[in-house]
Parts: sequence; structure tokens; C-alpha cells
Amino acid sequence: MFKFENKTVNYLNNNGASTVGMLYHIHLDNFVVLQNLIDSNIIDISSADKGRDIPLAKNIIRGMLKNKIESQRMAVIAEFFMHLFLRTQDFEQQCFFLNLEDNSFKKGFDGLYSKNGDYWLSESKSGSALGITHNVKLIEAIRDLKNKIETRNTNNPFTNAANHILCAQRVDSNKLLDHIRALSRDYENGINHSISEFNIIPVSTLFVAHTQNIDDILNDSVRFLNGNNYKYIILLCFDNQIYNSFLEYVELNWNDRFNESENKFYKYHKEW
Repeated sequence: MFKFENKTVNYLNNNGASTVGMLYHIHLDNFVVLQNLIDSNIIDISSADKGRDIPLAKNIIRGMLKNKIESQRMAVIAEFFMHLFLRTQDFEQQCFFLNLEDNSFKKGFDGLYSKNGDYWLSESKSGSALGITHNVKLIEAIRDLKNKIETRNTNNPFTNAANHILCAQRVDSNKLLDHIRALSRDYENGINHSISEFNIIPVSTLFVAHTQNIDDILNDSVRFLNGNNYKYIILLCFDNQIYNSFLEYVELNWNDRFNESENKFYKYHKEW
């Protein structure tokens, strides 16, 4: 199972009212401990087809990772563990972590979940640069969620979310689908919504050693959350030391890590 710590986040919204969120600091440092959990969830995370087996689910993920540059592979792996962790916290995954048309990155929200009659939007950001901190990636994730909710572009994220709900065929999704469809119509009709109306889960995954503990992350979080409004916010921070192990698990071989545009082989990301 996952090894993690969690703490309540107390911050002041834009009206100066005391507001509560939750912070999780998750340590991914032993793949063997997690493998049974991964085996029991990889099919549901990657596909609505319950008839698929683990080798085929691995093949789907391997296809996403093949010939990607390392930062893109990290983004895929970060998103996978986001889904896996939230499933262990009784969130119902109402999406897949791939684009429905071509098994590539999704064009919309990274995650859509339901729990206790409510729903949650998530965005995952990852990094491996020396000196990076979780707050940098959490801020990026919140900014992306805000832009997708409040800014018009050619891709309607709510339509994409509705399509994922239809294909996911999860339990009790009809009410959620109606709500997401209404948001999609509002988006197309220029009716504005605010991030303050939504439960959000910004996610940071670091693939590099750092010195932050949960109290450091908590203090940073309070500073950037102050003055902002959200229906509820859950912050997820992953320290991922099992990048290599996951690539080996999905059997991504050395030749598949070749990226022609860079004209070099991408070596394994060294474990901490």
C-alpha cells in the first residue's frame, strides 16, 4: 500500500474567512510493495473493457510511453500514480488517463472523480530539475485548472470529460454526466464559471531528490492558497523514486526509449 502523511491546510480565502483543505505527501520508494495494488487496478485505470488482462493493459501504457522524451514519460507515470492513489482513497475514477481517440495524452482535465455524491477535477504536473519544490508544480496545476475552467479555447474540457464518463461506465455516473453536459453547454454558450465553484485536486510529482518535508510543503501551500476561493481543495505531492521500476514493469525496452528528434537514447532515470 501507499506510504503517506496528510495534514489539514488552513488558509484565508479572498474574503478573509478561514478555509480548510487537505495535503497529502506520498512517498513512492518501493515498487515491490505497490505491485499487487498496481496489478489489481491497472485494467480499470487504463480501460473500460473488463475483459482485458494485465499484459494488454501494460501494452496500452507501453504504447503511450514508446518514443516519448523523458519528461513526457514522467508526466504519464505521474498521472498513473495519481489515479492509483485516489482510488485507494475511495474516489471513483470517472475517466481514463489517455486520450480516447489515439491513446495519447488527454485533451482536457487530467482527472475527473466522484465521491460521496460530489465530483472533483484534477491536474497533474511533474518535474525533475534539481532544486524544484512541490509548490512550483502545485501552482502550475491550479493555474491550468483555472485556465481550463474560466478561459475559452478551441477544446471544450467539459465535452472531453463527458465523453470519458460515457466510456468509463462507472457506478452512479448518470447524475454526474448530466452536470458535466450542462457545464459543456455553458462553455459553448459563453456562460462563465469560476474555479471557486469546483472541488479541485492539484497534483505535484517530483522525480528528483529534495529536502522538503510535509511541514515545509504545508507552509508553502498556505502562502499560495491565501486569498483564493475553491469549493474544496486537496493537494497531492508525490516523491517518485520508482520511475525505472515502472518502466520495467510495463516492459518498455531500451530501443523503445530512442527519440529520433533528439538523436539520442534516453537513459534510465537514476533512482534516488
